[in-house]
Amino acid sequence: LEGPCSYEVESTRGGYLSLGKLVARVGTGNEGRGTGEGAGGRQPLAAVSNPQSPIPNPLFAVRTPAALVTDLGTEFGVWVAENGHTTSQVFAGSVRLAVMGSQADGSNVEQVLHSGQICRVEQDRIKVVEPDENVGMQFVRELPEREELQEIQLVGRIDYSDTWTANTPDRSGGFVPLESPEALRVERCHGNPPRSWILSSPVAVTTWPGGARTGAWPGFTPRGSKSGFTELSGLHGVCYLGIEYGLRDDFTVQFDAVQTDDRINVTVGDEPATIEGARSLSVFFRAPGGPYPEIGVYNRLLGEADAKLSSGITAPFKWHNYAVRFNLREKRLSVWIDGRYRGAIELADVERGPAAEKQRAWAELSWTNQYVTIGGFTEQGMGRVWTDNFRIGSPANNDPKSNETTTLNKPE
Repeated sequence: LEGPCSYEVESTRGGYLSLGKLVARVGTGNEGRGTGEGAGGRQPLAAVSNPQSPIPNPLFAVRTPAALVTDLGTEFGVWVAENGHTTSQVFAGSVRLAVMGSQADGSNVEQVLHSGQICRVEQDRIKVVEPDENVGMQFVRELPEREELQEIQLVGRIDYSDTWTANTPDRSGGFVPLESPEALRVERCHGNPPRSWILSSPVAVTTWPGGARTGAWPGFTPRGSKSGFTELSGLHGVCYLGIEYGLRDDFTVQFDAVQTDDRINVTVGDEPATIEGARSLSVFFRAPGGPYPEIGVYNRLLGEADAKLSSGITAPFKWHNYAVRFNLREKRLSVWIDGRYRGAIELADVERGPAAEKQRAWAELSWTNQYVTIGGFTEQGMGRVWTDNFRIGSPANNDPKSNETTTLNKPE
């Protein structure tokens, strides 16, 4: 079925298509037909029908407001346009196309279509459609394979992680504010000192199970989680959550988030739940097409610099997996989105130009790992940022070679 579409299943022999497109592939044996018996003497599923179904025969058929298309062992498509016209196209085998009750005596006008033929029912008549008349009527015969996000674990030894699982003793299900100290504790500390989340707008923070509130949960995360973390931005559009870290000077942060209409970001620095620390360094992720870089780096004193990397994000408001390796010793950032390596950013190798002194400051920036913050910014007032499946720790042994780097160029 291809929308916009309205299809009512009347029986396992077929149904009623009042609008939209349908493609059916029916086998040459009993499959898809209401004949024969199944194992144990029972009727096969295809023979089980609604007693009120007007489909008059045991073959698979599709009714429309203007016609009845009956399978004769084939693959075929049926399209009901908004004006009510019915078009049938045969890809393999044959079908019988009937205009119901169109004759003066109440009988049907019928025509058998074979592979490659197209006919349209207009004003109780069957009209042969030539291929060049078939503009815009193409059928989707195969669903594209769903692109699986690569489950690359970019964190080796995990220091802290949180799946934001709801319906636990500390985090109840539904849209429930995380107001208690217990609810704000990081879920797993992996033998490290306990940590709690620090939030930019704590009143609006919630966890939820799948389907806890209609329209609230934006589908499954890339790793299939049914519960997670969300924060209401308020009028300023900012949603950040941070934890105290300070364990390693070469580490990777990986998490899921719904790409906003502006940016998702991950920050390391001297202040939690903000990107505005003087010794903070942020990586911004955006969908293409806007006025700002797809991937950029930001510091309050230096502004944002274009990393000149493609994010690969096709559109906002979908779940993605983000990961950044922060190598403080070598002043290098490595970036992944949805498990795909997007490139490295060498802060010590910026281009010289009119803003050379300011650009040189990127390499000289003394950033710290005291706090780690994830979150985002949305242009929607009172919009939400959704995150899940957070982890931080040592880099996994899958970092690409260091020659796959990019040079920062601070735009004027």
